[in-house]
Amino acid sequence: MEDSQYSISYIGSIHVRLYGEQYHFPIIRTYERVKVNNLQKLKQKAEILDEGDIIKIEYLPGEENGIGSYVDMLHSEPYIEIKKEE
Repeated sequence: MEDSQYSISYIGSIHVRLYGEQYHFPIIRTYERVKVNNLQKLKQKAEILDEGDIIKIEYLPGEENGIGSYVDMLHSEPYIEIKKEE
């Protein structure tokens, strides 16, 4: 399990300037191959956590060259709202 690779995603937003106008796009960003940094230490912390405690999980790129990659997709729930910024 120490060398296991995962994909993780989060919902966020990006701001794009296009032809002098700025737009806000909701996205889902997925990091395709990541490893948990120091998994054994994380497991030890998890054993003593109480409900509601926060734990920090640090991910590292899973590629051998140490450079990570990600994919962005437009996030629509249930529709895409693209806002032009003033």
